Amino acid sequence: MAAVGSWFGAAIGTVISPFRDIFFRHAMYCFNPGKYVRDHDRDTQTLIGRRSGVQGEIRTGTPNGLVATDDADSWVKRANQAISEERRNHQHYDDRRIISKCCSLNCCANYKIAKRAVEARREVRACLDSIPSNSTVRPPPPSVIDIPIHSAQLASQDSILQTACESINNQVGMIGIWGPDGVGNTHLLNKINNSFVGPNPPYFVIFVTASRESLVRNIQAQIIQRLEIRKDDVVPNPATNISEQLRTRDFLLLVDGLYENLDLLEVGIPHPLGIIEGQFKRKVVITSQSKTVCDRMFVNEYIEMPGLGETESFELFAQTFGQEDIDSDPHIRAIAHDLVKELKGVPSDLIHFGKQMVGKSDPGEWEDVICTVRKLNLQKKDPTLGGRTLKNLKDATNNLVARSKDVHNKIKASEREGMTSTNEVNKWLEQVDTINYDVEVIFARNKLKKDVTMEAIKTVPQVQECLRACPNNIAFVSVPPPAQEIPGPCMSSQNRNLKEALQFIKDDPVGMIGIWGPGGVGKTYLLNSINNSIAVAGGISFDVIFVRASRGCSVEKIQGDFLMKLGMKADGNVESQSQKIFNFLKNRSFLILLDDLWEQIDLQAVGIPYPLGILGQFKRKVIITSRSENVCHLMDVKVPIEVPRLEDGEALQLFKQTVGQENLNEDPHIGALVIDLVKELQGLPSELIHFGKVLRRKRDPMQWENVIQAVKKSNLCKDDPLSVTGKIVKDLKDANKSLLARSNDIRRRIETDEREGRTSTIEVDGWLEKVAIINSGAQVIFNGYELNKDIRMEATEKLSEIQECLRACPDNNNIALESVPAPTQEIPGPSMSAENCNLQKALLFINDDPVGMIGIWGPGGVGKTYLLKNINNSFGGMSLHVIFVTASKGCSVQTIQEEILKKLRMPEGANVESQCQIIYEFLKNRSFLLLLDDLWEQIDLQAVGIPYPLGIVNQLKRKVVLTTRLRKVCGQMEVREELIVTCLQEEDAWQLFKEKVSQETLSSSPRIETLAKELVKELKGLPLALIVIGKAMYPKTDPIEWEYAIEHMQRSCCDEDNPLSIENIFGQLKFSYDNLRSDTLRHCFLTCALWPEDWEIIKADLAQCWMGLGLLDECDIQRSYSQAYSLIGDLRDACLLENRGNWYGSVKVHDVIRDMALWISCGCGENNNNWFVRAKVATEERFSIPWGKAEYISLMLNGMSKLPSFGNDHGPMKLMTLCLQNNYFDGSIVETIKNFASLTYLDLRTNLLKDIPEELCSLVNLEYLDLSHNPDIYQLPDCFGKLIKLKFLYLQCTDIRIIPKKVISNLKALQVIDMRTWRAYRGGGSINYNPAIFQELGTLDQLKAAGIEADGFTEYESLRDVAANLPIRSLIMGSLKETHPLCLSDILSADFARRTLFELEIIWSKMEQITGRQEPNYCFGTLNKLFLWFLVNLKEITWVGRSPASVFPRLTCVNVNSCSKLEHLSWTMYLPCLEQLEARFCDNMKEAFRRTVHHGEITSTGQESSSASEGTFPCLKQLRLSDNPKLITICDPDVTFPSLEQLVLTKSPELIRLPFQIHSLPLKLQELQFDDVECWDRLECEEGVKSFLQHCLKFGYVSEIS
Repeated sequence: MAAVGSWFGAAIGTVISPFRDIFFRHAMYCFNPGKYVRDHDRDTQTLIGRRSGVQGEIRTGTPNGLVATDDADSWVKRANQAISEERRNHQHYDDRRIISKCCSLNCCANYKIAKRAVEARREVRACLDSIPSNSTVRPPPPSVIDIPIHSAQLASQDSILQTACESINNQVGMIGIWGPDGVGNTHLLNKINNSFVGPNPPYFVIFVTASRESLVRNIQAQIIQRLEIRKDDVVPNPATNISEQLRTRDFLLLVDGLYENLDLLEVGIPHPLGIIEGQFKRKVVITSQSKTVCDRMFVNEYIEMPGLGETESFELFAQTFGQEDIDSDPHIRAIAHDLVKELKGVPSDLIHFGKQMVGKSDPGEWEDVICTVRKLNLQKKDPTLGGRTLKNLKDATNNLVARSKDVHNKIKASEREGMTSTNEVNKWLEQVDTINYDVEVIFARNKLKKDVTMEAIKTVPQVQECLRACPNNIAFVSVPPPAQEIPGPCMSSQNRNLKEALQFIKDDPVGMIGIWGPGGVGKTYLLNSINNSIAVAGGISFDVIFVRASRGCSVEKIQGDFLMKLGMKADGNVESQSQKIFNFLKNRSFLILLDDLWEQIDLQAVGIPYPLGILGQFKRKVIITSRSENVCHLMDVKVPIEVPRLEDGEALQLFKQTVGQENLNEDPHIGALVIDLVKELQGLPSELIHFGKVLRRKRDPMQWENVIQAVKKSNLCKDDPLSVTGKIVKDLKDANKSLLARSNDIRRRIETDEREGRTSTIEVDGWLEKVAIINSGAQVIFNGYELNKDIRMEATEKLSEIQECLRACPDNNNIALESVPAPTQEIPGPSMSAENCNLQKALLFINDDPVGMIGIWGPGGVGKTYLLKNINNSFGGMSLHVIFVTASKGCSVQTIQEEILKKLRMPEGANVESQCQIIYEFLKNRSFLLLLDDLWEQIDLQAVGIPYPLGIVNQLKRKVVLTTRLRKVCGQMEVREELIVTCLQEEDAWQLFKEKVSQETLSSSPRIETLAKELVKELKGLPLALIVIGKAMYPKTDPIEWEYAIEHMQRSCCDEDNPLSIENIFGQLKFSYDNLRSDTLRHCFLTCALWPEDWEIIKADLAQCWMGLGLLDECDIQRSYSQAYSLIGDLRDACLLENRGNWYGSVKVHDVIRDMALWISCGCGENNNNWFVRAKVATEERFSIPWGKAEYISLMLNGMSKLPSFGNDHGPMKLMTLCLQNNYFDGSIVETIKNFASLTYLDLRTNLLKDIPEELCSLVNLEYLDLSHNPDIYQLPDCFGKLIKLKFLYLQCTDIRIIPKKVISNLKALQVIDMRTWRAYRGGGSINYNPAIFQELGTLDQLKAAGIEADGFTEYESLRDVAANLPIRSLIMGSLKETHPLCLSDILSADFARRTLFELEIIWSKMEQITGRQEPNYCFGTLNKLFLWFLVNLKEITWVGRSPASVFPRLTCVNVNSCSKLEHLSWTMYLPCLEQLEARFCDNMKEAFRRTVHHGEITSTGQESSSASEGTFPCLKQLRLSDNPKLITICDPDVTFPSLEQLVLTKSPELIRLPFQIHSLPLKLQELQFDDVECWDRLECEEGVKSFLQHCLKFGYVSEIS
């Protein structure tokens, strides 16, 4: 029973359980509706975010021509309905709570609300699950594009148009419209096109224009553009693309201006044409000037375009000219009839001349035009003759050149086969060169608009005749002479050995003869005599080939000598060379003379045909010489001939012949010595001849005895394996090696000393020159020894010379002296004429006058600095030390000292006093010239360290030249000679102005040059104004614009008494400012004055400032930056900015231009104090600020800690822009700032703020706030959300860790925020904001760019959840502890990453691999910078199915740091835009880049196969590889660096190779940096590479790329 009860209870439970669950769930509806409403609200908020993302994609795509997909439209409607339902239910819930306070009496209402929330939530979740993957799509191209045409109505053309349209609607497939040029073929075709404009056109109309060149490709390109076929969709064959697009469409192709037959099938036009199976309409209409072209195109229907009749012609002309004007004067009407008659009814001419004659009422002008037209008609009898003739000439010449290239190629191929070109073909090639030159002259004159028709007509037949005369016989077999005589003495024909050898050659059937004997007995002499005996004899029936074997020869070497003797080219392949030699000799008689053989050689492997001997009619003979009889046996010699030493009598006779009998008869004692010497020479002919020459004319018996003793010693050493000569050469080589090693040590020491400011002594320079001369002589001796020349005497003398030089080597203490910099360092820039009056005066004062201080003064822009630089450059090569220093406004004694020490390359002192002493000690005993530019106030030069008194003191010249705008400064500096720099004379001013405005502009109108000279007069010869205004007038070709410029200059000269007053100068320069194209550009220029004088402004900072001031407002942040760089270019082109770098560089404002900008900003002389700029002024300067008047204030870079006080009466504040960056302000500054209620722009970066004061949040109008680089700021206050107008917020490099909830979401206007803090670079830390902040950022509709960090996997996942709504520009990913691979495609969402991410940093993480997987449409299209730092486990970066170039198409900078396990960076080699690459502290990296990548580095589907054949690093300019302890080499030589400018290779002790070879040198390299000279010396490079790189060398460790 218990079991039954248990079963029964379980059964009841199973039945009742579902009903119980339903009951409880519905009961919860009654008692807890808020939970369901909140769940519904949370999901709906997520849906709102997703909807915003989809709508944002649609809005972003609209300007790019994209439209929403149907899926996206329906999904947005569905989402809107779900969101509306939630809002209604939520509102109903809120109302019920207010009325009933959720008491139990409301159970029914609660139930309904909760149930609706649950059901509606399902719809919300369904929407979230069905977000469309593609929100936008490119719309199809329009069926017809309306073409604007002339509006004239002509009955005849209307009827032809009607005929054409009817033909198109019929069954025909192709219609041809033809007629002469100008009758309106194109006009008619345009009308046909426009006739289909309207709703639901029956055809897809394509209008293309034919061209004379590349006809098919040109037509295909136009059709592809019309069909809007994207590059991604294009297959390699364009015809296939076109055919696939058109075969299922009704289309009408209009082809205008065909000159020749066009193969429509080759273009890709589907066939057949016409109406196909009642389904598709395929129509083509062509126009041509020739009916023949229509015939060749097989048109189905012809339409001829005749010229207009006289009535219609006059009607068209009157419509164009104006009917009322032509009827106003009867005489004009009559002349117009004459003109129309001459125009022959050609519509284009009627329209052209109708427009040209508008406003012409003088009959004489009409008559001139009629005469011109008549001349043109005479020339139009054959209007295409010139063009056709030139085309024929070009075609014929191309054929001739192609034929001549073929002939050249055949000649080269024949030469490789031992053949040579015929005389006939050589003459023909000369004729081709002559004709080709004449043709080039004709086409060059044609480009200069010369009439060359007649020359072309004459030349065409010449070219054609030359083509016909091309020879058929290109080359014939080239046979070298049977025997070539060898220069030198010959043996007597009666010599026994010679007679025996010649007899064997002539009659004996033996094939190989061997001549052997010791060295020096005359074997080579005998072999030369054999060769020459045969050559001189004449009537030779076989070929004689003389080859020198020598020690260590090989089959390949002997083959090379053979082929050279035979006039053939060696290819390096032993087998093929053997075949060539065999083919040449096999059917010939030959004698091969092989001299000085030391070992056995396989002659059959060489290619010598076997068997040797007499074979039928052919004689095959070989004679070898050797020192060893054993070699003869090994070579299977049949007849050995020993060459013995000479008998005593023969030896004495040979020696006497050589030394000269007359020399022996003068002293009987010498005759006895001769016998002794001949005996010691042991009958060796070579020795007898050598010593005979040496002792010729030697009269002193002692000299003879010395030689005899030397020969005796040599004979004692015969048993030594090295001969006497060999021993001397060995000693010489050892000594020379020691000498070179010592000289290299000294050179390295000199290089090190030079980098420490010392220079080599005159003694050591002379010694090094002597070493170079000795080494050159030694190399000549070594070469002679290799060629078996007798060099014993020279080698002995050179050995003694080297030993003496080694003893004379300077010791280490006398290698270098303390050096001084070059007395004058030339300053680059334009040179002033030596005749310039001011330059001559200045040089006279400096060189000859006793005066010590010279002052040059004059207004800004007149050329004072230009003059001072030319003074500097005039002292090149003199002993006077010239020091050029730019003072500028606000300079001090310390800044002048630092500049002087920098110029002198001397270390700075600890303070002003010590620096003064250093400068004084250097200059006190030297002549010097100090050039001080742009001085604004008195400077104590004695405090600087300048020795006094100035002038000429004890024959030392101590001179100072200064420039200033203020004459009073000359008085304060006690100037004794003044030079006033005035403006240029009129002629010089005109020349300078012409250079800037260009002759093309001046010649564009007859009036402009006259107006330009008048404008130059108004500029009063001021050089800066001439340059700036000249550039501004460069594009002006309308005289009215020049007249306006002159009026502006006349108005600007407000002070007639002083035309060079600063106000007048500014007034002139302001023309360039006024001439800027927009108010935005003008305002952008004025803001450049907020930075200090002579300051190099970083372009990115300038762009950020302009955005903050509201001057740039693109919908995309990258477009704003691009617009900023474009505006910078406009200002540079107007000479208002000076460029100081590239895209990532800086700009500078000329000090006069900057002063003008401030003058304009303050009301053009009214001094209204709207702008107050005191940037980087002297720290001790005191000033008061017009707080009540200023709208812009800049106090940057002043080292200030407090702001000047307000004073008593400051009135209402108008301040809108306040720049306080780079000072020492703390939180107390807010007491002043809080008064600026109108403030919109506040820059407080790089100060000492420890928190953000709440008073700052009262500035509710603030739009731009920069708090970057205040590292102690820890949190944002709760009240920060009050800044509801804030658009730009920069918090990078702060320590922000706490951001209260809803602070960021309240900043509804926020467009840019950067929250990358210090903690990311310190390895992360505890925070209290990121996951929530990501959600809040997603609610900001105006947000364009965000700089954020994700610390740890949790934050990373939180970021990924909301990334689709965030325009992330800069991202730091850090502290990812997981070791599994990081996939690039997982970073953010593909779409948004592609559009917004500009900078990515992955740091302090533990992944072992980063991978790029194959996923469709995945690309970081805007990523510019990539940083990989402290990834201690990272081993490789792999690419599966994708190439790095396709993932990072615009990556410019890659920085890898402290990735200790990473082995290489090969994936960067083919990045198309990479400019900067740095890798540091990669402990496991041995080779930075590898062509053949292992470990799956690149395993794509073919992308890299093509890349491998392409050049590497196409744009890389800067490469830094430092602190890599195992780095051995950068890469293999086949990796190239075509754009490399800077290469840094420091702290890499194992580096031994550079990748450069002579054929792959980095031609643009400017700097190559190592730690020291030793690092450079240990490198192994191909010969010549180090010489090329020498000029780029720089030593020392620099912490970052410059």
